[in-house]
Amino acid sequence: MRMQAYFSFLESHPWFHRLVNEAETLAPRAHAVYFADISSGYLRSLKRAMERGELKGYTDDDLEPIAYMLLSVRTYLAQRYVYKNGKVKPVPDRVLKTYAEFIRRALFVESDGGTG
Repeated sequence: MRMQAYFSFLESHPWFHRLVNEAETLAPRAHAVYFADISSGYLRSLKRAMERGELKGYTDDDLEPIAYMLLSVRTYLAQRYVYKNGKVKPVPDRVLKTYAEFIRRALFVESDGGTG
């Protein structure tokens, strides 16, 4: 799962989260390039899932906001569950399970057409 890979990366590179956050102010062009690259990867993955018929009830226009939602989820989960007192700790299994179930329900279950 991508989320587990991200958290494992943070364990090996504990400075990464801080670098990305501070880059917005200290290196805005590099930060913009980073976010363009990372969001385009998410977008490509979502488009492939849509082409395979795995995402139902969404349009092409929905995919970019979904990509950014997924990016924000990983950032805030890392902040809450991985970083503590300047150190990186393993993410609790329950967090990964909850995330996986949320994604399954939000993206991969056929929509009833509601906006709820």
